[in-house]
Amino acid sequence: MVHTLRRTVTILGLAVWFLTATAVAAEGGRCAKCGMALAGHGHTRFELVLADGTRAVTCGVQCGLMLARSRGVQRAWATDFISGKRIDATRAWYVVGSAAVPDMAPGLIAFASREDAERFRQGFGGRVLDWEAARKASEGPMGAGLGHRSR
Repeated sequence: MVHTLRRTVTILGLAVWFLTATAVAAEGGRCAKCGMALAGHGHTRFELVLADGTRAVTCGVQCGLMLARSRGVQRAWATDFISGKRIDATRAWYVVGSAAVPDMAPGLIAFASREDAERFRQGFGGRVLDWEAARKASEGPMGAGLGHRSR
């Protein structure tokens, strides 16, 4: 059962990556926090309107949360890892510390529903967090509260 779930989630993740990578590659650009190329990170993309009204795009949730903390944020959107759709970051659910690390360790991954996050956690491990818990966990240098792990 777990093996089948992992295979299904992996296939879905690869499909989302394939479908979104082209669109992100066309935009080009780099993460507003770490400088990583955005191409190939459409499935983890995080967008913000910062406190000063500036729009920023990051390679993933972790960079987005660190940027929001350092510069303030008016609004934020994550990308649902399953569907690839843009979702309100404050209503998303996040998995951290799973075996899957799509952008950088510890791999904060956004989901539109708690059910999807829980299913993913069952297959890949980690912890499920809501927006506030994810924000608190990302505090400290490079998100020290997220529990980085060696790869």
